[in-house]
Amino acid sequence: MVDISVDYTKLAESKKKLILMNRKLVRLFSLVLISLGIPVICNSQPFHVEGRKLMDPNGKEFIIRGVNNLHAWHYRKSLAALDKFKQYKINAVRVVWETEGNDFKLEEIVQKCLENKLIPIIELHDATGDTTEESLMNLVSYYTSDRIKKILLPYDHKILINIANEWGTFTTTPEFWKEVYLKAIPAIREAGYQAPIVIDAPGWGQAHEAILKYGEDLVNSDPLYNVLFSVHMYGSWNDPNKIETELQKLYDAGLPVMVGEFGYNFDKGVNNLNCTVDHTVIMRKCHELGYGYLAWSWSGNNKVNEWLDMADRRGWKNLTWWGRQVLNSEYGITQNAKLASLFEEETEAEKAIRLKQEEKAAKKKDRLEKQEAKLREQREKQRKIAQEKAARMKAKNEEMKARQMEKMKEKQEKKATNSTEE
Repeated sequence: MVDISVDYTKLAESKKKLILMNRKLVRLFSLVLISLGIPVICNSQPFHVEGRKLMDPNGKEFIIRGVNNLHAWHYRKSLAALDKFKQYKINAVRVVWETEGNDFKLEEIVQKCLENKLIPIIELHDATGDTTEESLMNLVSYYTSDRIKKILLPYDHKILINIANEWGTFTTTPEFWKEVYLKAIPAIREAGYQAPIVIDAPGWGQAHEAILKYGEDLVNSDPLYNVLFSVHMYGSWNDPNKIETELQKLYDAGLPVMVGEFGYNFDKGVNNLNCTVDHTVIMRKCHELGYGYLAWSWSGNNKVNEWLDMADRRGWKNLTWWGRQVLNSEYGITQNAKLASLFEEETEAEKAIRLKQEEKAAKKKDRLEKQEAKLREQREKQRKIAQEKAARMKAKNEEMKARQMEKMKEKQEKKATNSTEE
């Protein structure tokens, strides 16, 4: 009897190798065309994962050195802060966002990031600490909706999609975490996204054991093999030895990982997160392993989290002690970050596309401003009509009051005359 059984593991591995080889061939072909003087959009492919490494659209390694920025709650201030990041060589921004956010504002944020040579990592905060499948899939529905695809897909090769911030608590099992993300990944891909899908660990982002156990399964479930995992480091990572050993385990397992949030030892652990994390160990270890990191956060935290502001709350400009540590220390961003290579040069074709997108955005902005101006004009007209009506009513009332006073005066005078005659 002939054995016709199929080794699906080998089949999947062959498919993975084929996709990676195809990416390399695309890059090679682009370089040949460029050498012949033929214009090529080199970064038409997305950021992508190769083994442990995150590669940019030009096929060059990109190590994330960035910050979290609270766009969902401080839109204007966080948008203005993006202009300051270039002086510190920040190369990526985790865009804290929510599904209720204004669509036009989201597009403006993405454009502003790219204008400042920052790679936007879009994340949704709605399901933070939630443990239901429904809550996570609601966020997937947001990304796959026509209105959001219309905004994000034109930038698909320059963004990362962090589906959900800290979905899953310490009661969420690795098995359930894997099961739900196995449904989320294909839904994102079927919507047309090719960008890396970033997945937070459960346990408020801190339970990395789930990544160690099922990370490879999730990577292999993606038809593009383009998944990046994110670990958050607060109270569960207070032991510096754990930072060393567990990040090393993730690396030795060949898993693509970044530290998506981390704090520091504030007030000797007497803080709302019970955090005594040694941030210097995180940054050094990430530097050694080539893992990316994003500190929490630039500014605008609420009162209990204010100790995590990297810049003062007033102007979002002057660095705090925490900001100086993240940016200016030995393994900090300013001394070690490199921009994505796609920002190094811009072909004529890319420039034309960028200008077209900027023109489209400018027209959209102009249209919205005209609509707002028209609404203001209508409201002003209505206000004037109301004022005129009120003025007429007031004049009428005063006239009626004057007549009544005149009649009362006449009656009093008549009464006085009658009394005199008697």
